[in-house]
Amino acid sequence: MFYKSNIFFSYAGDARVKAKVKGLVCGIKDIQFVGDMRIILSPLINTIPLVGAITFFFLKKPVSIKKKRFDL
Repeated sequence: MFYKSNIFFSYAGDARVKAKVKGLVCGIKDIQFVGDMRIILSPLINTIPLVGAITFFFLKKPVSIKKKRFDL
């Protein structure tokens, strides 16, 4: 037995990623993802925690909303 559900997923975070390549510094400050996600709970069991595994993935490539800002 299993349980399958499709949900709308939206994430807005304040990730701080910086990289330096040959003296050029670049990074990501804020990031947002929006998309449809499928969650599968399988196998369902009769004892706690009631689920053997959780699988989740985007049904299509998520849309990334970017705020572009370059600081040199």
